[in-house]
Amino acid sequence: MKHISVTDTTIRQAGKAAGYTLSFREKIELAKLLDRLQNLAIAVLSLSFLFLLVQTPLFGDAGDTTIASTVRGWFTDRQTSAAEEPDSLAALTVPVRIVQSNDFIRSGLDALTTADDAFETVGSFLGEAIGSARGISSVSENTFFSALDGSGLYFAFACDLPLEVLSARLGVQSPTARQLDVRRCLLSLDGEDTATLYLQDTKQGVYRFSTAVSAASVKDYLESQDGGNADFARSLGEGYTSLSPYTLVFDSVSARRELSAANALSDYPSEELLRRAEFNPHTKDRYVESSGTEVVIEGQRKLYLHTDGMLSYSGGAAEDGSLFAVAAADAAHISRAELCAAARGLIGALTQGRIGDAALFLSGIESDDDGATVFFDYMAGGTPIRFADGSHAAEVRIEGQSITAFSLRLRRYTLTERDSLLLPLALSRAIAQRYPGCELTVAYIDSYGDSVGASWIAD
Repeated sequence: MKHISVTDTTIRQAGKAAGYTLSFREKIELAKLLDRLQNLAIAVLSLSFLFLLVQTPLFGDAGDTTIASTVRGWFTDRQTSAAEEPDSLAALTVPVRIVQSNDFIRSGLDALTTADDAFETVGSFLGEAIGSARGISSVSENTFFSALDGSGLYFAFACDLPLEVLSARLGVQSPTARQLDVRRCLLSLDGEDTATLYLQDTKQGVYRFSTAVSAASVKDYLESQDGGNADFARSLGEGYTSLSPYTLVFDSVSARRELSAANALSDYPSEELLRRAEFNPHTKDRYVESSGTEVVIEGQRKLYLHTDGMLSYSGGAAEDGSLFAVAAADAAHISRAELCAAARGLIGALTQGRIGDAALFLSGIESDDDGATVFFDYMAGGTPIRFADGSHAAEVRIEGQSITAFSLRLRRYTLTERDSLLLPLALSRAIAQRYPGCELTVAYIDSYGDSVGASWIAD
């Protein structure tokens, strides 16, 4: 009765102070409750101690043991999952260029992402427009050009975005069941009371929707902007006619800093990489090929670690709950948003904290009779990073409800203090004349060296 006598003293003193007394039975029940709370507190403190212990260098000496890695994984893996939510399309980041036009000025932002603060206000207009869009109709490109000449908000993405993915990013429902890959959007003030939404699919054409967005609200926002620094090539007449009419010409292009680049796989701890890829980090079923590529085998699953920083995988059906499984509301009709979310979840888990100042963005999806392939590329500061050989940073193959293969080029990019010098636009325009109809944009070009600079590219 030692616990009871001590607790009873505490209860008795508290009772006196409060002006009431407890029966013996009430004291017993309260003592039991306090005892359970005490045990719970001890358990919490023990887990806290264990967590701190496995983070210490002393415990790191045993870091290759199964117990150590398992315990560390309990904390690190769960914290990563909860904090980052890599499969959430609401956090999707994509490079975007924006033009804001009214009766007096046309201003633009040429190095922006959907995660930047500057996107939030204009992005809220776009989200409201897509979420309230009704009455789809196909229109000609000339109709789209006429709308571009007027007042409104124009968005140009660095890739063809599935409409359902863009809608998920903006927190709204897709306005149509039609599969559209959106490259350009325009919220036009061509109506009296509400704004009109135009969506351009580069293969299917331009579609127009009515919206519930207040034209007055958009007009007020546009009138609050100052400075005209941008225009479309189609509006600038002779000297620009060889370019795509959607080429944006700025009075001055935003400065880009040079990047340093390195193979991010070379210093990736093997145990951590295998754990993130859901392989046994202590497996002995591995070998090194004559090329230097390390191959890790787990049943039908194979992971290849190439010396040039390429990580590739092949495998079969995935178990429920795995990073390699595709979560879908209807297994018979998996949406492209669900495919992209699954691919982003896997690639995000493998690259987290390993790619420096860069980020990965969704750059496309291709479907076929057997499944789909989702593509990702790197970007830095809102500017896409292109590989000189035209390859993507990552390709994820999905068949059924499983990721059956992927390739990921692990590169780590760091922004330097050096400006990346761009050719004058006039000279670049002359070069682009060899590629009639191409759109001039700025991108980093990575030739797999240790330094990466920005250049004009013609798409």
